[in-house]
This record gives sequence, structure tokens and C-alpha cells, in this order.
Amino acid sequence: MSLLGAAQDPRREPELVVKLSSFNLTFILFVVTLCVIGVSQLYAAGGPDGSWTVYATDQIIRLSLGFIIAIGVSLLSIQWLHRLSWYAYLGAVILLVVVLLVNDADSGVRRWIDFGLFNLQPSELAQLAIIAVLASYFNEEEFEHIGNPLFLLPPVLIITVPAVLTLIQPDLGTALKTLGVGAVVIFAAGVRWWKILLVVALIGGLLSIVVIDINHYRTLGQDPNCQAERAAQLSEQVSSAGQPCTLRVLPVLRDFQRRRILTFLYPEEDTGGDAYQITQAKTIVSLAGLTGFGYLNADYAVDGRWLPERHTDFIFILLIEQFGIMGGLVVLLLYGLLILAGLWIALSARSIFGRLLAIGVTGNLFLYVFVNMGMVLGILPVVGIPLPFMSHGGTVAIVAMLSVGLLQNVWIHRRVVVGRFDRRDPYS
Repeated sequence: MSLLGAAQDPRREPELVVKLSSFNLTFILFVVTLCVIGVSQLYAAGGPDGSWTVYATDQIIRLSLGFIIAIGVSLLSIQWLHRLSWYAYLGAVILLVVVLLVNDADSGVRRWIDFGLFNLQPSELAQLAIIAVLASYFNEEEFEHIGNPLFLLPPVLIITVPAVLTLIQPDLGTALKTLGVGAVVIFAAGVRWWKILLVVALIGGLLSIVVIDINHYRTLGQDPNCQAERAAQLSEQVSSAGQPCTLRVLPVLRDFQRRRILTFLYPEEDTGGDAYQITQAKTIVSLAGLTGFGYLNADYAVDGRWLPERHTDFIFILLIEQFGIMGGLVVLLLYGLLILAGLWIALSARSIFGRLLAIGVTGNLFLYVFVNMGMVLGILPVVGIPLPFMSHGGTVAIVAMLSVGLLQNVWIHRRVVVGRFDRRDPYS
């Protein structure tokens, strides 16, 4: 059939040759540029004179593997992605359960599965699976059904199960990000604003419990008579004076999670302990000024005693030390253009599935960037969210490139109708 005939059939997909010539090169240009910048920073993080062997080479291998995966995903039939989304979600949930079983519970943290070349963090893959299955779910339903509360029950469960399993690991930051990603897709699907506000109010109620827990913990830390209670992590204990230190509260957070939030709220109280890294990051930004010290002149950030996580979560600070605030703004601009390109892909999609998939993936990338930059600049608490395409790590590299593949798939199949013929399709 001719290309014209294929274009007239809303369900027929382009031929392979047409797919290979239909990549969104603008989006790919932004991705490649960020990857090159990231590798250059990992080279600089390897030592005072730079090094390929410490961080950069591993990242090049991971990004190359991820790029191959991205090409494969982009060429898949979007109908297949639609049908397989539930299987992907089930697989992600199984991995989240497995990571709780195969890791040593005595260590307190169970987030990764060791695959040799890299440690896989299933909670990051689960977010992409949530996006795909929500897009598939809303694609198959009428717009009028969205107003039915029972219709929204499955999406809420789809989001809640991985979020709870992630919270058990424990990983509060990723669990909250999972909720955010799901909320983006639900909002894009057309759920009324007052229902979203209701969900936000419920989340706010839960956060109020967390605030009570934090204030309880901080009060114990300031009361010399309650040091034993703080160490034992009890919610009620009699002090040496014979009086309860505070009222009983729910033990919502782990000790290290409480310290992270307290570090964010009161960094001046522990600049040499838990607040050390964020304090050093702010110092480096202030010293770098507008233009920085130049490439391979990051004496503060490269020194592991100053900034231990310079190659992962705090790689943006490493870049600012070398190229200053202006260099940071250039990277921020690139991420902004990447997000806009992702939204353009979403708006170009004819099917609801493709549109929601692209919006969800783009929203996920935005949350990565927003949380990471806010974290390292002291605007948000430190929660261990990496910077996509730049931070060192296997999972973040694979997930970022998988996101690229999904967005390219939506772009290549932007004129294809997915699933049943969508009655909300403005082109029908």
C-alpha cells in the first residue's frame, strides 16, 4: 500500500523505512547534548586532572546500551505498547516485591537488584509502567466515565500499590515522586480539578502526621532528658524526671528520613553532620559566581571530602563550580527545551494513549530535574533523586533512555489511532 493509503487508514502503522526516517531529531539533539555534558562532568569528577576510568567510561557504556534500547522501543508497534502495558506494570510490581525479598533487611534499605554491570532500582522502572498502564486505561474509556468515582478507583490502586512498596524499602522521595507522576497522567486525562484537590487534601492530611512526627523527633533531640527515647525511636517513654517527654505519635518516618527533613528546615543546627553536603553545595555555588573556575578546576567539588556525591545526585553543583551560574542556566535551558519538545510530541499524538504516554513520560523527566535541582540548591530536602542524562548510575541512564524511546515511539506513530477508535479523537 502506498504511503498515502497508509495515512488514510487511522489504524495502519508506518512501514519500517518510514519509521527510521521519522525520528524527532530536535528532541534527540537535546538529549545527546545533555549526555555529552554529563559525560564531561563525570570525566572531571574522576580526579583533579580528570579520568575516564573512574566514572565516565561506565556511564558511556550504560548510555550506549540505553540508546540501543531507545531505538528498539521507538520502532515497536504502538499497538503492542498499548497491549503490553499491563504486563509491564505487573512485572514492575513483581520486581518491587523481589527487591524486598532478596536484599538484607538488616541493612535497613532495600532498593536495588544487582545485575553486575549496574544495580537496578525497580521503583524507577515502575513509574514508567504506571504511566503506560494509566494511558492504556484512559484510552479505552469514554470521557463521560471519568466523572464516576468508581471509574477512578482502578487508577488510584494502580498508583498506590507501587508507591506503598517503594515506601516500604524505605524510599520516601521516590514514593512521593511516584504519586506525582500518576497525578500528572490523571490530570491530563481530564479528571476534574476539585477531585484532584480532594486527593491533595488527603495527602496533606498524611503530611500533617509526618510534620507531627518530625516535631516530636526534634523536641526529643533538644531535651537532654529524652536522649534515650530518641535513640530507642519510641513514641512514648518516661524521662529521668519521671514525666513523659511528648505525646504518643505515629512512627511514620525512619530516623534518617527525619534527619534529612530537619536538615532541610534547620541546616544551621548541624552543618558538620547531616547538613554537611547541602551546606558545602551552597558554599560552592557562592564561590563559583557567574562564570565559575573553568573546566577541570573544580577543586572543591572533586574533593570527596567537600562533596561526596558529586558524580551522582550533586553533579549539577560540580558543573556550577566549573562554569558558574551561567553554565547552570544553560543546562537548565536545555532541560526546559527538552520538556517543551516532549509536550509538543504529546500534543501531536492523535490517540489518547499516545498523548497521555508522552505527557506522563515528559512529566516524569520534569520531576527528575525539578526535584534534583531543588534538592542540591537547598530548595527541597535531600531525597536522592538523580539528574537524568547526567548523573552517574545504571538505572537512571536506562530509565532516561527508555523515556526517550517511548517519546520517539509516540512521535513516529503520532497519526496512528490506538486501541478502539477513540470518540474523543478530534480528527475522527
